[in-house]
Amino acid sequence: MRKTDNRSIKRQLVKATAIGTVTGLADFAATTCWMHRSLTHKAYKLAPPIEGAARTVMWGTGTRPRVWATVHRAHHRKADVEGDPHSPVLQGRYGVIKLFFKNTPMYARAARAVEKKGVFAVDLQPDKLDLMVFDRTKLGLSASLVGHVAANRGAGNAGYMGTVSWGIEKLVYIIGGNLVNSLGHAGVRPFKALITGEIEQQPDGTFGADSKVVSLLTLGEGNQRYHHEHPRSLYFGETPEETPLLARAARDLGGTAALWLLRINLAKRTRYTARIRAS
Repeated sequence: MRKTDNRSIKRQLVKATAIGTVTGLADFAATTCWMHRSLTHKAYKLAPPIEGAARTVMWGTGTRPRVWATVHRAHHRKADVEGDPHSPVLQGRYGVIKLFFKNTPMYARAARAVEKKGVFAVDLQPDKLDLMVFDRTKLGLSASLVGHVAANRGAGNAGYMGTVSWGIEKLVYIIGGNLVNSLGHAGVRPFKALITGEIEQQPDGTFGADSKVVSLLTLGEGNQRYHHEHPRSLYFGETPEETPLLARAARDLGGTAALWLLRINLAKRTRYTARIRAS
């Protein structure tokens, strides 16, 4: 009887882990495809149903998108100088490793400062849905937990497994963000920086770089140099229209998805968007 119970718990843990991982990846996709590229940089405008879904996903992470966007714009203005919340360079030797573990509290500190100031750009003013629903981050986290309980019951798990999958989702999302902001901003050779502790500068004295491996792991967010030079480009790599589909997706899956959404009219260009053909 005990062996049967153990097997049942293991099966439930496998399903809970799968649910948590998938929802964590959905959080990361909503962050890069909507909150980062669309809301923050105005690279494109998603169709209302997709944008609504992305806003709901981010609500479940406990994030206020306009606060995140304000912090990220500060990162672009102050890249690798005092005030940058995502710079491994400012962490000194082994800054990549230090930032990986410090990224979440550093972001939280920057977000609290933005919240305290309470001043947002014209395009980041809250709408009625923000004021009524999406600004209530604790409610969003609670709703996310309820959703996990329901998803686990639907998968044949006990309801309490929802807390397991919920915790895994948050862990996947936090690790993903920390990975982007540590390795993604670690210069020309990010993995060498992990070993040697030194971050190499670009010839022009900056530290941002494009890493194919990091980009593959982060939906394209590893293309930091190109992104900082062209923040309003919906695609984080150069000349996507000249790149085969699989190679394009590997280099920037988020941008490839954006190009596809443009083709089927589920997204539209903005007046800020860099001129890239949706082909």
